Amino acid sequence: MLEFTEEVVGKVEVKLEMKITQSDVENVIVSSFEGGSNYWLALDNTQPEWADKPKDEPLSTWATKLLLDGKTVHLYDREDPEERWEMTLEKVINGIQKYVAKGGRRADKDYWDAESADCIMQYGLFDKLVYG
Repeated sequence: MLEFTEEVVGKVEVKLEMKITQSDVENVIVSSFEGGSNYWLALDNTQPEWADKPKDEPLSTWATKLLLDGKTVHLYDREDPEERWEMTLEKVINGIQKYVAKGGRRADKDYWDAESADCIMQYGLFDKLVYG
């Protein structure tokens, strides 16, 4: 009977191109603010761009609209409100890129959940995982 070892016999580089839709951005933002990141992250909805938010529109979907419209969404740390950050669409996309680059099922958007959204937000804001 033949036995095989874990000896490396070759190496491949895989390039992945992924299209990010408006719906993907919404899924990340909603999953982040309504579950994945809400243990550390909060929205600052006191900025002028929030004045136009329809009364029945959830904060997370309005934040998505702002990002998709090229606006900046202001955020702060729940435990230290003086610690503030700015999220942009570019940062969300960069967060997705860093998350997907870690490999595994991360490239399959069907597997993205609240934890995925939290990681994407952290990669987008900090270029690394800081919380949780």
